[in-house]
Amino acid sequence: MVAEFALRGKEKMAEQEEKPVCPLDSCCEVIRDLWEHFPRYEHDLALLSKMQSISASIDMLRRLEPELDRKLRSMEVKAEEEEISRDDLGCKLRSMELKVDEEEVSKDEETKSESIAVGMVVEGLDAYRSCWESLWRPARSFEDMTLASSMLFTHCTPGRMPRNAIIGSTLQIYSVKVAEIHDIESPLKVYGVVAARDTVDSSRNPIFLRPRNGCQILNLQDRFLHLTGPCRAIVSMNPVDIEIELKLKGAAKSEDRILISKVYNHNGESLGTYLVGDMHCGIELCFQQLKQSIQATISRVRIVERDSSPFPHGGRVACFSLPHEQPEEIVMLDTKGGKMPMGKHRCLELSRKVVSVELEGKLKVMIQAYAPSGEITGGHVLFTPQKCGATKGICHLGETAVEVTVAWSLLPSPKETLPCPLPVDKIC
Repeated sequence: MVAEFALRGKEKMAEQEEKPVCPLDSCCEVIRDLWEHFPRYEHDLALLSKMQSISASIDMLRRLEPELDRKLRSMEVKAEEEEISRDDLGCKLRSMELKVDEEEVSKDEETKSESIAVGMVVEGLDAYRSCWESLWRPARSFEDMTLASSMLFTHCTPGRMPRNAIIGSTLQIYSVKVAEIHDIESPLKVYGVVAARDTVDSSRNPIFLRPRNGCQILNLQDRFLHLTGPCRAIVSMNPVDIEIELKLKGAAKSEDRILISKVYNHNGESLGTYLVGDMHCGIELCFQQLKQSIQATISRVRIVERDSSPFPHGGRVACFSLPHEQPEEIVMLDTKGGKMPMGKHRCLELSRKVVSVELEGKLKVMIQAYAPSGEITGGHVLFTPQKCGATKGICHLGETAVEVTVAWSLLPSPKETLPCPLPVDKIC
């Protein structure tokens, strides 16, 4: 009996040796399949391990910052909206083009290099404003004016200029004229704004700015707007938007009419007169792009002699950016038939103060006085542009000397942090 039991034990041990023991016998079918086909799932298991590691890291961040999920969702939505808004803005700015036929010009106009632009990019102001606000609100307002000063780097030391002080291309606005008017009787009581918006701060840089109660009266003999800007040089190394929003004053505010509401995109033309408008009104812009330029501020025009006035019948102050063969003039003040506005210390109060000038060129400041007959006489003073600081010059009108002070400054680099400008009284 004992021998038979031992024989059966030996037979069972022999069967176990012939048949290998598989560790999957006690596992479920899913695990058995994974084990048998491990080479096939090895890559997936590695990815799963990485995902588990990432998940563990996210859980740790959630414990440290309970508001993590909400903040991430907010950032994702904001990024998507901003990307869509930028795409819409680019499409809309390129979608509308105003084409005008070329007009015949006289020989005098040809010598001034005037032309009427064909294929300009023009946008309705309402659509442009909507796109702008989708990018910048609520942090900023569409009507915000530029805070960068034209004397931003005037106080700097030569050879030690800040990194964001540059020499570059600028847009010089010479004149803005209401050239065409349809179905509107003159005289016109015009108010509103004409402003440039560059990439320095994407804020308005007003060229013409008048409230309703201070409107300008235009007639057939004089349709030029009396410009008061820009506040600083218009940096044009990137495209510049010129906004035109002019209204006609009526007997009551409810009777006011929109004269024009357009945005013109300047993309680098050199010199010309360009027409922007619609079926009701056409606005003529005369401007020039200056290369390798800086900004100059006519900070003070002072009559030296206290007992005499060289402008009993009005006067005129104008600037020229040389050495262009036939430079356009920039009218800083014109009071034909009227009194010259005078402030403290017998200083003239100019309508415009800021001009652009090429660093290798010259700035010509002309001061003239009107005679009773309407004739005009005067003199001028030449300045050599500087990167910073201020320069004084004397212009003689007969026996009267007029002192002119010009403050020089480099341009602010687009999208850079701007330092605080020095007050005007510190450099004059």
